[in-house]
Amino acid sequence: DEEAPTPDPYSSSETPDPYAIDQKSTMDFLEEPVRDWPGVQQPLPSPQKKDVSDTKKNPLENLNTVQLATVIGVKCGATAVVNGINGAIVGALIGGVMALGESTQVQWPDARTRARHIGIRIGSTGAQFASFLAAYTGIRCTCTLVRRKDDVVNSGIAAAIVSGVPAMRTGNPSFVFMTAFTSAALMMAIESMSSASRSSSSSSSGGGG
Repeated sequence: DEEAPTPDPYSSSETPDPYAIDQKSTMDFLEEPVRDWPGVQQPLPSPQKKDVSDTKKNPLENLNTVQLATVIGVKCGATAVVNGINGAIVGALIGGVMALGESTQVQWPDARTRARHIGIRIGSTGAQFASFLAAYTGIRCTCTLVRRKDDVVNSGIAAAIVSGVPAMRTGNPSFVFMTAFTSAALMMAIESMSSASRSSSSSSSGGGG
């Protein structure tokens, strides 16, 4: 007599029990792909990646001269004002600390004269910081929009103009050149190190996530 074939539980019309693996050898069951196990849902199709190459285009490329000048005036003007206010605050704090230190080394005739000296020093230092930061950030913003590129060159141009123009009062061209060149090189180096630090920190945070 021929031996009756063992019924296949997977060919049954009834839904098989995913835990009833004793009806089939354990090794055969484990050799099947996981997606074929009873009760395992099929993976959803991977979503199509959206092409974002068009979104990376510079929105300033299609602006004419008048529109670009308007954007520069509004954006860079606001940037200069905000940074000028911040510079005035920082400069006033630094000037106050310096004035207090100086006032202790001088014999003042009265407290009013001493307070006047401190106030003048606070105002002058705050004005210097405000004018420098406002001019620097405004020129840098303008260079970024005109060149349509944000890099260290913009920082160098802004630093050279901000430091070179006041140096023209000396009437010494070599001094003006050296001042502008030194300021530009220093600011470009600082900007490069800052960009490198931001890039390394962002890559570290991305790798850690």
